[in-house]
Amino acid sequence: RPVAMYHSSSFHVLHMLLVLTAVLVAVSESDNDVCVSGEGSSCPASVVHRKAKRVRSADARRPQHETKQRESASPTLSLLDQEVLELGKLTDLYQQRLRVLEDLRRSLGQTGMPGLPRPSAQALLEAVPPIAEQVVAGAPPGRATSEIVEEEEEEADERPIARGFASACAFGDFMVSKAVVPQEQPVAFIGFLPLRNHRSAAPTPLAQVAMPTVLLVAAQADGEIRLFTVSGDLAMTYSTGHKKPLAQLAVSPMQDEYMIAAVDEAGAMRVHRLLVRPRRSPQEQKRRVTNPDEEKVSQYLSSPANITVQFQMGMKLPYLSDSNTSNSSERANVSTFILTSHQGVKYFVMGDTSGWISIITRNGTLHGRTRVSNSTVQRISAHLGNIIFVSAGQWGFLDVDKGTARKYVCKKYDGPAIIDAISDSSMQSRVLAADQEGTVWVFLMREKQDCKVEHRFPRAVTRPPVTLSSVRGYILTLERMRRFGGRSEIMALNMSHVGKGWDDPARDVSPVSFRRSGLPIASWAIQKRYQEGDLVATLSQDGMEIEISELMMQAYQPPPADTLGNFKLPVFAVAMVLVMGYQFVKQKGPFDPGVLETES
Repeated sequence: RPVAMYHSSSFHVLHMLLVLTAVLVAVSESDNDVCVSGEGSSCPASVVHRKAKRVRSADARRPQHETKQRESASPTLSLLDQEVLELGKLTDLYQQRLRVLEDLRRSLGQTGMPGLPRPSAQALLEAVPPIAEQVVAGAPPGRATSEIVEEEEEEADERPIARGFASACAFGDFMVSKAVVPQEQPVAFIGFLPLRNHRSAAPTPLAQVAMPTVLLVAAQADGEIRLFTVSGDLAMTYSTGHKKPLAQLAVSPMQDEYMIAAVDEAGAMRVHRLLVRPRRSPQEQKRRVTNPDEEKVSQYLSSPANITVQFQMGMKLPYLSDSNTSNSSERANVSTFILTSHQGVKYFVMGDTSGWISIITRNGTLHGRTRVSNSTVQRISAHLGNIIFVSAGQWGFLDVDKGTARKYVCKKYDGPAIIDAISDSSMQSRVLAADQEGTVWVFLMREKQDCKVEHRFPRAVTRPPVTLSSVRGYILTLERMRRFGGRSEIMALNMSHVGKGWDDPARDVSPVSFRRSGLPIASWAIQKRYQEGDLVATLSQDGMEIEISELMMQAYQPPPADTLGNFKLPVFAVAMVLVMGYQFVKQKGPFDPGVLETES
């Protein structure tokens, strides 16, 4: 028994020694791996090597493990599941932001935040208009700094001029560039020639469907005229035959007959007629007998329209001499020239630098001539029978049938001289005008007898000189080249402000729909299209580039008002009573066929 007890006690002692040795070894290794902060180079290099090795081994193992998880998980997730996961992460992020904002609002509302100035805290808690509406609709004009013009019978209330009007939208949202056409020679005049729409309900060949609906006319000073499609492709080139440089160009706005008239500096007018037809189909060309040596061109490499130019008329304009000058042979230069139609009769209307307006019929006969001022006739515009002229700071209407002109001074208009005036494309009784200061006015006509100021857009929105054009629901203004900066600007003014008082909430939105700034512009042309975007062509100052853009703007049309309103139900009730009464009187009693049969 003593031997057995000795062996048992020695076994326990040996076991305890082994455990104590293992603990001491582990503690020594951990102590060797620890470097006290600040020891620097005294830290053993073996410790650093062992740490780096363990980190590299861990980094090497981690990507393999994650890659295996991705490879095993990616085939099991569809595109929709991945999208749901990403949206869930985004929702969590927004929830965190909402909690932060709620804590911030709670802190500001109770005790305030330490370190945040009191005005900043008040600015965060103060009620303001919706920011989203301000981004879409632009900055409000600010009535306190606007100059208010009374639109009713009361006198105007003068206030300081408003400046810095923001655009409601970006120009890229409504004005899209279609083509930029470089020119070999400088171009002096541009204009749009509308064409008939050949589309119909009947099936048509492919070439006929692709027929253009409008052509861009570009005239050089030497008389060479080029026709371009909306996409910028060259469709036709011809020469007018003038010996002197061109002074003015007129393009027919009617779709029944395509005419282009040009006048040179010597007073010679030449008119050309265009015939635009679809090209022959390949089957028709095969049936036609052609020269076998003639070079064949694919139909897809040429324009789908077959354009033919015919010389129609040439004449020498009558002497438009100034009666105040002693030299009767002095010829006045043509300053403006248009081609219009009135009651089915086509006229050439031109104004000169001596204040005369001449009206010439289609066959070249001088129909009438009238003098509107002693200075240059700046512009003549026509729209749906209304012909407006601008000269010597005044505007008026021209009657081409009688050959007379009448100037107008609108009621309550006390602005400077008028430099441009056109008819509103949406309402014939409205006249849009711009004065020398660049302010845009809206005049309301009453049977062409008198007019009054209906609206005035805020001052300093546009800068002089301004050229106007009208599309449905908007006024387009062009500043060819600013005095400071030398850049041009095209602006769209919203006509929905017209006719509304200053207390109307609709006036809080900026009247400027968009602005587009660019290089200086020599001239522009506008073409209104039905159920399509309107076209705008701009000619650069040097005449070497033409840009064609499309306006994607639509005017809001309110739904038609209900004329009956709340009277519908009473009207229907009275109508039913009248019908029943009529049946009662007609049958001389209640209308019951069964009762009549039993009585008989």
